[in-house]
Amino acid sequence: MIKSKIFKRLYKNYTSKFISKIILAAFFSVIVAASTSATAWLLDPAIEKIFINKDQTLIILIPLAIIIAFSAKGISLYYAKLIMINVSEEVKKMLQTDMLKSFIKADTEIIEKKAAKIILPINLPV
Repeated sequence: MIKSKIFKRLYKNYTSKFISKIILAAFFSVIVAASTSATAWLLDPAIEKIFINKDQTLIILIPLAIIIAFSAKGISLYYAKLIMINVSEEVKKMLQTDMLKSFIKADTEIIEKKAAKIILPINLPV
């Protein structure tokens, strides 16, 4: 089978059912990336203006913004991982169920083929 056909079948049978959850997890991942860069962006003014220039007006605002950025990062990371773990468990459960059905069907077909080859003599009482 061609790889593109396999990926299309896997997407259609398993992934497409969870596309909204996957998009939501991607949104939380974007928030994680944005808050990580915001933290780095906020640390430069914090060091320069608070510690070097001794500016007292930003002593509350910049640490508060850093705390908010770290909190947003932590919460978003938690929810992104939670959603993706739940989706992966559901997909894994569906794959395992389909594989088990396939194995049972294959075993039943093998047994039926062997039984059809064997002719059992039937002794009926006269």
